Amino acid sequence: MVEEVAKSSRPQFAIYNKKTGEIQYADSYILPDHTILRPITDEEVLKGYITLPEEAEEYSSEEELDQEINDFIRTYLDIPDYDRQLAVYNIKKSHVYEKFPTLNYCRALGEPGAGKSRYLDVIGGLHRKSVFTSGTITSAALFRLIEKFRGSVIIDEADLKMSDATNDVIKIINQGYERNRPVIRCDQNRSDQNDTMKLEFFDPFCPKILATRKQFDDAATESRCLTTVMRSTGRRDIPPNLNQAFYERRKHLLNKLLLYRFKNYDSIDPNAGEKVDLGPIEPRLRQVSTGFIALFAHDTGAIERFKSFLARRQRELVEDRANSWEGCIVKALCELTLGNCSTITAKKIIEQADLRDKEGKPWQGRKISPIMKVLGFSAAKPVRTNDEGVVKAYDIDKDLLASLATRYVADEDIVNQICNCVTDVTNHAKEAQHRLQDTVTNEQPYIENGYNGYTVTKVLDLIKNEDRGYGVDPAYITAKYPDADLKNLEFKGHIYFTPDGRIKTI
Repeated sequence: MVEEVAKSSRPQFAIYNKKTGEIQYADSYILPDHTILRPITDEEVLKGYITLPEEAEEYSSEEELDQEINDFIRTYLDIPDYDRQLAVYNIKKSHVYEKFPTLNYCRALGEPGAGKSRYLDVIGGLHRKSVFTSGTITSAALFRLIEKFRGSVIIDEADLKMSDATNDVIKIINQGYERNRPVIRCDQNRSDQNDTMKLEFFDPFCPKILATRKQFDDAATESRCLTTVMRSTGRRDIPPNLNQAFYERRKHLLNKLLLYRFKNYDSIDPNAGEKVDLGPIEPRLRQVSTGFIALFAHDTGAIERFKSFLARRQRELVEDRANSWEGCIVKALCELTLGNCSTITAKKIIEQADLRDKEGKPWQGRKISPIMKVLGFSAAKPVRTNDEGVVKAYDIDKDLLASLATRYVADEDIVNQICNCVTDVTNHAKEAQHRLQDTVTNEQPYIENGYNGYTVTKVLDLIKNEDRGYGVDPAYITAKYPDADLKNLEFKGHIYFTPDGRIKTI
């Protein structure tokens, strides 16, 4: 293996012999076809804009290397333990990233002064061959930079506005998380302007570390980020400026990570994580985590520690979600269901969750509908009740509710009750539908309590077909089906009357 280093600020090659473990340093390297390779000596390398190691440096064990990286991050940056540990794994993964089919991006999210730039300096600077840039970079410069160094791209102020150029940057970020997703451009610099068939292919696949003030509008970009929410620190032991000691420690860690790459590159199985049972963690966390297991798949102790780490992270994610609007609504649904509430309406959900706006006023019912849709529930349907008349109620699926409870409810007692003994909350409309299916066929008359003389399903089909959103005139139905007992149909839960006297199906 051959890697460029900047030994004594002089670009060289570190040449690793896989059979003997010997490392040599040279100004060039000759390929088997006698092609001579020389290090890149362009301005960005000579001025140190690309963070290269100086030489391969020994470390005692991978566990101690992990701890040394962790301690380095903690010394200069205040982030939660989980985010710091995840950064350690991502740093190591960046030094062997070519082995993996997909990558996730570390991202610092926060307001100015929250520590985003420090995050990039500390964590981004330990990634393999990192180069620092900002959101002002053009797409052409970005994919050529990636193509040239095959390192890690650190993008500060990555809040990209909706212009053509920055849309291209977003596409590079989206495509660059997966192998074999090239950026294709026409070569506009050819002397022969008539050669319109000449295309250039650039590979954007590489680690990327981002800093933004807000989430990305593009959902695909957002889903690729391992986000750390930055907050101003109260720790007084963190140096206010990055001094010489910081760069000295970073240099030695980069040197050790170079040796880590040499020693481990061929032994890493990118699919090793798929063979490990990570326990009951959610799919997104599982997807993010399986790639990291490849870094220590041979160490059963490290795998067990990682599983414990994931279990803690799972609990943290649930606690974070529990404070969201979705979390409050899911908890309210669980409580209403366990309380045997027969009709769950938007009003009852709002009262149970005590949902209020900025002025302290209870939510309007219409605010519930889009959130319920995102959670996976069907729209509320009209239901006739004995005490409230016709109301719009939600049909709560127990399996969906149990799944949501494990993601959004931090109270383990509630989760266990829902998962073990939750019953279907079936609204009046669903009961009517089942009764109709059990007692009526398409061509047989409905006979109950002397009520007969027409086919129920035909009447209901007629109402559905003629309804234009505001109901059907009852006289229109009785004109076609004189024996239609509409009041009986209402009582049985098949239809309801609107305030202006028209009828609609439930």
